[in-house]
Amino acid sequence: MNAASPMSSSDSVAAKLYREGKYNAAFQEYLRSATEGNVHAQMFLGWMYKAGCGTEKNEDESLRWYRAAAEHGYPLAQELLGVFYYQRGNYVQALEWYEKAAVQGYMSALWRLGRMYKKGRGTPIDKEKAYALFQQAAKQGHTFSKRDLAMLLIQGHRGIRGFFTGVRLFAESIFDLIRIARKSESDERIRH
Repeated sequence: MNAASPMSSSDSVAAKLYREGKYNAAFQEYLRSATEGNVHAQMFLGWMYKAGCGTEKNEDESLRWYRAAAEHGYPLAQELLGVFYYQRGNYVQALEWYEKAAVQGYMSALWRLGRMYKKGRGTPIDKEKAYALFQQAAKQGHTFSKRDLAMLLIQGHRGIRGFFTGVRLFAESIFDLIRIARKSESDERIRH
């Protein structure tokens, strides 16, 4: 399973089938549950269609199910819908969905949104806004946000004092990444 695959913490039948590698059966169970309105199942089904896991790859169906879960306010689905649009160059739509997840404090969405403001994708460049978003996610422990916050500082965002703080944060982010990844490669603090 790759790092972007959203696993359920519940012990549902579908999650059990997925963990056992019975992807076709898991897909059918998630489809049934998603059709009944289960938001987590809708989001996971979107991922299964995108990855071609238990079914044929189908971007239209992936988008449909991500959107269904995202419109119900599920932050991971909102972020993944943003990724979907970002990868297709639709930065305005990506920004919109990242913002919806970021408002809920979702770490990796805060980071993605910060990167969009830093690079000016779907919005004018705003390094101060990027700094604030990276800082918010870094305070929650998101290592890539800490790294990008460090890079802004190293590049002179807050002057010479900021430079030295950036060097320290950059080193910390590397050690944090190693420490967290050794325990669990699916930890939210290292999602990217």
